[in-house]
Amino acid sequence: FGSSAQEAAEAMATTMAEPTNDNIVAEEGSRIVQLEEDVINRIAAGEVVVRPANALKELIENSLDAGSKRIVVSVKGGGLKLLRIEDDGHGINPKDLPILCERFTTSKLKKYEDLNGIGTFGFRGEALASISHVARVKVSTMTASDTCARTAEYAEGKLRGQARPCAGAVGTTIVVEDMFYNNPTRRAALSKESIEHTKILDVVQKYSIHYPTIAFSCRKAGSAMTELHTQGGSDASTQHVVGIIYGHNLAKELFPFEFSSEDPKFNCTGLATGPNWTSRSCCLTLFINNRLVDCPMLRKAIEAVYSSVLPRNQHPWVYLALELDPITIDVNVHPTKMEVQFLHEELIAQRVQEAVMARLREHGGARTFDTKIPLLGENSAAGSRAKDAARDSGALQGQTTLTGEAAAKISQESKPAYLNPVRVRTDHRQMSLASVWREPQTDAGGATKPVPKLTTEETAQRQAAFTEAQKLTSICDLKETCALAGDTELSKRLNQSVYVGPATGDLVLLQCGAVLCLVNLVVLARECAYQRLLRMFGGVGNLVLKTPLPLQDLLKQGILDPGSGYDPSKHVDTDVDALAARLAALLTEQQEMLHEYFMFSFADGMLIAFPNA
Repeated sequence: FGSSAQEAAEAMATTMAEPTNDNIVAEEGSRIVQLEEDVINRIAAGEVVVRPANALKELIENSLDAGSKRIVVSVKGGGLKLLRIEDDGHGINPKDLPILCERFTTSKLKKYEDLNGIGTFGFRGEALASISHVARVKVSTMTASDTCARTAEYAEGKLRGQARPCAGAVGTTIVVEDMFYNNPTRRAALSKESIEHTKILDVVQKYSIHYPTIAFSCRKAGSAMTELHTQGGSDASTQHVVGIIYGHNLAKELFPFEFSSEDPKFNCTGLATGPNWTSRSCCLTLFINNRLVDCPMLRKAIEAVYSSVLPRNQHPWVYLALELDPITIDVNVHPTKMEVQFLHEELIAQRVQEAVMARLREHGGARTFDTKIPLLGENSAAGSRAKDAARDSGALQGQTTLTGEAAAKISQESKPAYLNPVRVRTDHRQMSLASVWREPQTDAGGATKPVPKLTTEETAQRQAAFTEAQKLTSICDLKETCALAGDTELSKRLNQSVYVGPATGDLVLLQCGAVLCLVNLVVLARECAYQRLLRMFGGVGNLVLKTPLPLQDLLKQGILDPGSGYDPSKHVDTDVDALAARLAALLTEQQEMLHEYFMFSFADGMLIAFPNA
């Protein structure tokens, strides 16, 4: 028995000493291994590009580094489906296109010590690389020395195929599509498309405030309406841009402030609201060395300034631009560059706080409350006169009070007028108040003369031409497209609407039934003119000029118009007179068709008649 027990013990020890296949697999799985390049790039891209707004911020900064004066942003699906940015900067050298989207490729940094005085936005060479690892990227670019533009497509940081020649202007256009198509978890974790679009718009708004001399534009792809547009130019100011973005009510409450210090060395400028403007959240737009960042300490310092002025849970609007010594700031502390670290942060925040507080005291520490103006009318006027009489009487006679019928009459007349919310114009045939004093316009300045009546034969020819033109396949397709895209209920409301008056330069108020609508008149007029021209194509009336105008001079004026796209500084080699002559010859050559379809009339280089649609 003892011998058997000893053999069993030896066998058990041998079994425990020999590793099994499962133990070998577990040991191998716990070893440290080098990740594949594709995994590394996707992890890094997830840190740099958190959402579409982060990608746009990187692309805008690249455009600013390129010296752009105009930046146009188009967005679709909150930036997830499409994010397009176009600029007129110096462009990208065609030789750099093969490595454009590879990691750590940059033209702004040569060695690590250059970070101490970095003056550009980009320096790591990770923005485009990270975007190309989570989206499909297409780049079109052209430099001033190129004969044509070139377009290239990228995926996973690599150039797909060869860069191809294409038409284009000096500058760069980057199109980012299907963001996070290979990371469904990240895409599902993002907010609604409308919220992501708001974040993108917020980024464009903040950069347009800090760079008022650069023209910014942002709109949804496929939409004719621009959500944000600033003119730019050397005479543009930050306060003017704020008025465009946030409205006149905010802009008129802003006061400027500035402060400079030698120890520690920094400069700050900005705009802040007085005590008459409040918001539910603190709206702080902060730029440090021209970088859009967030600094909790500066935010708390600004909040502390207004805590004793504004009501509880009410906050100011502040724009602050700090200029620090590049040596004292570290810009490489956050993957998305939304935070920076700098020396003497607490002391600088205290100095900024004191500067804003001093200007706020000068601006005034009291709030002004606007009261409602009573409606014009006999009752309100009589009530106002009665109250004035009572106030004057009290001032003259001390404690003398009105009794009896006089007091009852004043009390009755001074009651506020009852505003009936349903009492609106609902009949489109009802005359507006402005039309009562509008004089009939019998002569439009005497520039045109009445068109002679057509003979029976001419009327028949015009009718035949109109019928033929309306049967053209292209015209039928365009009218069908308008019909499919139209909304019957909206068209009915518009046809029965009553014009109330202007709201801003482009927006007007229309009374549609019991609803007051805000309408963009520019977009509406363009669409109405387009659809009217389709319905009248081939049968448009015309206006005959009393004195014919030189066609070439008119075309020259059109070319020189700022809206034509002609820029004397960029189109130095363009001969305006020769171009106008060439266009005049083209119109004269096609005058028969233009007269048949559009009722244009030319003779001996003169414009005789033009369409009256």
